[in-house]
Parts: sequence; C-alpha cells; structure tokens
Amino acid sequence: MSKKKSSSVRGLFLSQIVFFALAFLLLAVQEGDWRFYALAAGWPCLTLIAGLLFPSLFRTDRMLGALSLFFAGLLLLLTAAYAPSQLPGRLIWLGFGLLIFLLSPSLFPSVLLSPPCSWGAGLLATAALGAKLVWPGSFESGAVASALLLIPLGALMSRRSFLPVFVLSAAGLSLMLLNADWASALVFGMTFSLLLFLSSGSYAMLLAGLLESGGLWGGFMLLFPPLALSDLPRLSPAALASAFSGGLFGTGLGLGSGLPAESASGPWPLLLAGEQFGLIFLVCLPAILALLLARMAAAAASSAKCPSLFAMGSVLLLGLRGLLSLAACVGWLPLPSFGFPLLSTDPATGMADFFLAGAASGLLDAQARELKEDSRLAMLAR
Repeated sequence: MSKKKSSSVRGLFLSQIVFFALAFLLLAVQEGDWRFYALAAGWPCLTLIAGLLFPSLFRTDRMLGALSLFFAGLLLLLTAAYAPSQLPGRLIWLGFGLLIFLLSPSLFPSVLLSPPCSWGAGLLATAALGAKLVWPGSFESGAVASALLLIPLGALMSRRSFLPVFVLSAAGLSLMLLNADWASALVFGMTFSLLLFLSSGSYAMLLAGLLESGGLWGGFMLLFPPLALSDLPRLSPAALASAFSGGLFGTGLGLGSGLPAESASGPWPLLLAGEQFGLIFLVCLPAILALLLARMAAAAASSAKCPSLFAMGSVLLLGLRGLLSLAACVGWLPLPSFGFPLLSTDPATGMADFFLAGAASGLLDAQARELKEDSRLAMLAR
C-alpha cells in the first residue's frame, strides 16, 4: 500500500473513532444509560483494533474494513438513539456480520469458488427463497439469495455455459417474484443482464438477459397484479417531510424525531440520518458507498475470470440497491424490501452485505500476494 493511500486509510479510521466516541458519549450524557457509555468506549476501541490488527490477522483490506465499520457504527448509533429496545439484537447480528467479513477473505476465492461450494451456494439460495414462501414474514431472502447466486453464475459464465446460467437465473427471479420481492428481482435481473454482457462482450446476450428478466416480470404481473409498480407502497408524505426537515445540518442527534412509525423499515436509517445530521451528511453517504464500491471494483482486476465476474456482480448488486434505496427515499419509487447497502435493518440482508465486502477483501489480498510473488520471481530472474 502506498504512503498516500495508507495515510488516507488512517484518516478514515481516526475520523470515525472521534465521531462515534463523541456521538455515543453525547447520547450517554443525554440519557444517562450505561450502555451508551460502554459503546462510547467500546466501538472506537473495536475500530482501532480493526485498523491495527485485522488486516494482518484475517487478510482484510484496510479501506474496505474502515468503510464497512463506518456503516455498521452508524446503524448502531441510530438504533441506540431511536430504537434502544432493538440494541441487543442489533449488536448480536452486527457481530455476526463482522465475523463473516473477517472470515470471508480466508475462504474466498480458494474455497467458496470451488465447484462443490459453487453449486451448494446455488442450492442454498433457492432454499432461502423457498423458505420465504413457506414462512413469509420470517426474513428477507432476496439480498441473501442474490449474493449466493453470484457464485455459481460467475463460475458458469467464466466457462461460457450459458444455458445453465439462464435456467438458474430464471429460477431465482421466479422465486423472488413469487415472494413479491419486486426490488430484489429488479436488482438481480439487471445485475444478471449486465454480467452476461461483461462476460461475453455480446449485446445479444445483454438483450437476452433483459428479455428474460422483463418477460418473467411481465408474466408475474399478469398473474399477480399487486406486483405492478403503481400498486406498491411508497413513503408517506409525512415521512418524506420529516426526513428532510433538518435542513443542511440536521436537528441534532437525540433531539427527537418526527418520523412516523411506518417508516421504521428498510429506508429508516437513511431517513433518520437525513433528519438528524442534515442534507450534507445524507449526500455524503452515497459518496462513501461509491468509495467502498470503487475499492471493491479493484478486486475485479483478478487474473481469473470467475473471481473477476463475482467482484463485478457484487459491485452491481450493492450499487443498484443503493440507487433504488435513494430513489425510494425521495419518493420516486416504491419502498424496496431491503435497505441501503450496509445500513439495512434486516439481519440477513446486512450479513449478505458483509459477505460481499469480505469476499472482495479476499480477492484484493490474493491480488497483492500474486504481485509480491511476481516481483520476487522477477528479482530472481535478473
């Protein structure tokens, strides 16, 4: 890592250590809750340890680690401020999410892209979507299934086995639409179509992917009219007004929220961040996500095609999800079932996001080791 890049990453860690220490301390003084004092000390310490030790112990990428921790810390801060009853559960699943982020680089790409794991991921994705049909209110399966399906799809596309690719994607899309998860189906369909083009370089394959996704959507809308975009729920005018009521600099953390109860779902963290911290902070969140996606996109430079396709698919999934979440928060689109990437209130979706970021860390680490080995061999050849 260059000195300039290393300095910028240290700045990312230091700035969020200061921000979260002061923010949690402010909540602790306001509420007098010992849990907030513990978070004011504990979360900055975790961030410091993550910056110093995790990259060498777990092969994680420092920049991806810093940005992922920022989003996790922000979700935890907003939960502590406005949904303290959910704090224990959120701490538990964020802990599992960070564990997935730390372990993914050791397993990816050597283990998780092996043929048995690849097909196992496809079966697990369809099982998750099928389970949602049996237990509709249990968990959000769309984001999890989309992340898992990237593994077999990338492997098949790298071998140019396009018939199984279309069969697998059609099965995944159909199950998402049967679950009435229009947003996950839209994001997955667009990601699948763009990956087809990137893997083949053919506009005909791009058109075929779009026709498959659009045809399935049209067919399911005829069978299930509630899937029409005009009939899907949107944010209420009261929620929109509250989200942008803080002006440029926000109303201030912990000073009360005018958001109605029905907003406490997928877009809730974004709406609350805009109200409490202001429009400037809200505009910065997509910029921070773009920085994270740019770092993940660097993993697509892998010499092997399958890992490269997986990395590109991960960037497309998270980027499109972010765009849909922002469009829903300004009232342009119906509410998606998932939240903003790495700011989702759903545990399964959040852990899928950590997996994608962790897998990108594994690819970046593999690239760095390949470059070191090439440099060593070049030195020996002289």
